[in-house]
Amino acid sequence: MKIIFRAALLIFLTALAPFAYDSHVALGQSGGLLQPSDFSYVGAFRLEENWGDNYRTWEYSNGPIAYYPSGDPSGSNDGYPGSLYVAGHVYRSWVAEMSIPTPVNSKNLSSLNTARMLQPMTDVTATISNKNGFILGMTYVPSQDRIFFTHGQDYNASNCDQAGAPPGLGSFKPTLSAPQTQGLWFLGTMAPYMSLRYIAEIPALFAAQLGGRELSTGRHRGWCPEGTNFYASAPWTAGAPPAPNTQLPFATLMQFGDFSTPAKWSKEHSPANAYQGAAWLTIGGKTAVAISGIIDYDPARGYYGYSNWMSASQCDPDPSSVPGCLDTGGRGWRAADPHAAMLLYDPADLVAVANGTKDAASVQWYAKFDMTPRMLRTYYPTELTTSADAEDILMTFDRTRGILYVSESFVDGAKPIIHVFKVGSSTPDTTAPAAPKNLRTR
Repeated sequence: MKIIFRAALLIFLTALAPFAYDSHVALGQSGGLLQPSDFSYVGAFRLEENWGDNYRTWEYSNGPIAYYPSGDPSGSNDGYPGSLYVAGHVYRSWVAEMSIPTPVNSKNLSSLNTARMLQPMTDVTATISNKNGFILGMTYVPSQDRIFFTHGQDYNASNCDQAGAPPGLGSFKPTLSAPQTQGLWFLGTMAPYMSLRYIAEIPALFAAQLGGRELSTGRHRGWCPEGTNFYASAPWTAGAPPAPNTQLPFATLMQFGDFSTPAKWSKEHSPANAYQGAAWLTIGGKTAVAISGIIDYDPARGYYGYSNWMSASQCDPDPSSVPGCLDTGGRGWRAADPHAAMLLYDPADLVAVANGTKDAASVQWYAKFDMTPRMLRTYYPTELTTSADAEDILMTFDRTRGILYVSESFVDGAKPIIHVFKVGSSTPDTTAPAAPKNLRTR
């Protein structure tokens, strides 16, 4: 009965799409937009380590996580049902299914509960021949009963040109002993470098307005369009499955100007920002599209150079001979005032872009939610955001309960931990957070 109702609802909303792109009520937003005050911190938990050969470890993981609502059916009735799929060390990106323990609100790692392994670390990309890199992000799409993932690396010779670049989108089944991995694919003729890093499931109410597209992906990192670029697709409509290297049809949700056209950047954007995670949040009639990462709260002072505000002209050609240049890593983009945060966007704006009634570069976030006080790492002025340890702050969402899971890498030694936030209809946590401890391994 539920399936029939859902199908009927999708048909009705799809028919309504040309007329309802700018209506919050039609899009299920009668409660309005989520605000930072709607997020309350619950706590965090660690990941059970199970060392194995060939990089079977959580160390040096960039923290890709996907919530799976049907996971751990025999788990404890603690209010955190389901499970998380997590990818490990970037050299191989083995994926395991983990239980979700009760989160603990503590800055002391030894006080945190530990997620146990439900399915062992598995190389879900073992059968893929057209790959180059590691798993960048993951999300579960219920209608397909598959976990979709983005795959790639931070730098490649093609940069913003698809020619010569490996594709970067794939999927696998939740049963890791038989993952039936599919892919990898492109989005149209776009390079994965500009379209495939953060990834999120699009809920049915919005997917109906996007031609049934239930998957959203995006990317930013210099050279290519700046800002929180975002695109919607439905790989399963291009074949059963689409052949490797297929150029999938997609819809643009937002896309900003390139490095040379700052007038078309999103507001307060900095090239030093490192966007890593995404989620379409819906709870209690309220909604938002969230994109997370390390975000520079003083973008005018972000710069390309070395530690301590040292420029290339001050440090090159031999930065090791100049005091202060290499205190916190080598040359790259550095944030003046970095925060672990998320930007919140109105989903109706993204739908309007896809429907051709709003310019893709005119979408603006309406609020920022600063998670830094709850994180365990120290995010310091002039932090190098183009380094490997800036690849953290990814997220996934339990839509039924309004629970947001946020990974933070390089906390438990070189391993990530998972933070938990309640979204909507809860009493905000007003306790003063303890001073964070820098636990980063360099």
